[in-house]
Amino acid sequence: MDYLPLFLDLRGKDCLVVGGGSVALRKIELLARAGADVTVVAERFTEGVIDHANANDVRLVERSYQQGDVEGRSFVVAATDDAATNAQVFADCETENILVNTVDAANLSTAIFPSIVDRDPVLVAVSTGGRSPTLARVVRGWLEARLSPRLGALAEFVARDPAQATLLVQVGPDTGAPLRRFSFPRARRLAPEIRSYGAWDSPTRSHHTAFRAMPGALRHGDLEAPNAGHSPRHRRPRPPTQSLHSIPIRPYQAG
Repeated sequence: MDYLPLFLDLRGKDCLVVGGGSVALRKIELLARAGADVTVVAERFTEGVIDHANANDVRLVERSYQQGDVEGRSFVVAATDDAATNAQVFADCETENILVNTVDAANLSTAIFPSIVDRDPVLVAVSTGGRSPTLARVVRGWLEARLSPRLGALAEFVARDPAQATLLVQVGPDTGAPLRRFSFPRARRLAPEIRSYGAWDSPTRSHHTAFRAMPGALRHGDLEAPNAGHSPRHRRPRPPTQSLHSIPIRPYQAG
């Protein structure tokens, strides 16, 4: 494992993005959503960056990057189209022991952005360690088509009433090594407020569309090349969220 998977609490933390283009904008949006106090340094900004800054209290500094810009930051992103500037940002962060991500340059990063499936507060992050962002996006899409948009509502319900969580666990027939399952239909029956979000076992139209658009191999759950051949005839594709009727949870065994 090349990287330790972590979720950073950046609420109210001072973060810096160096760069003012469309690539930088995506990082600015993520940091703002995470509640960070974002400063952006660039010689020029796209309209998208300016509009987002005005709507989200992001500070824009219109000038070239300077060495002291990283001091006191909790996290830094280098997202310029100039390799020398990105390398300088990385070197300065290394000197100051600051986590830094250089877009599309894992060798100049001490932290990398994964592909994210957002079912807030449930987050699923997928990374290939910087080897193939395209593959990470494919895996994310595969997961996104299968994770119900109502998953966050269930998490909120369990957080409000933790005692109910035990009622959502089903025990398998093998008592020696039980396979416990988290029952979404049972959650729906227990929590009337969850029903207002919609049926757990009914994928949305957008999820059906995404499911149909996937290569056949991915729809059947196999991560193989799209043109590697078709699945056997007897393997019928399932609706993308059908597996959410129960999510296997294997008991933890210390050892």
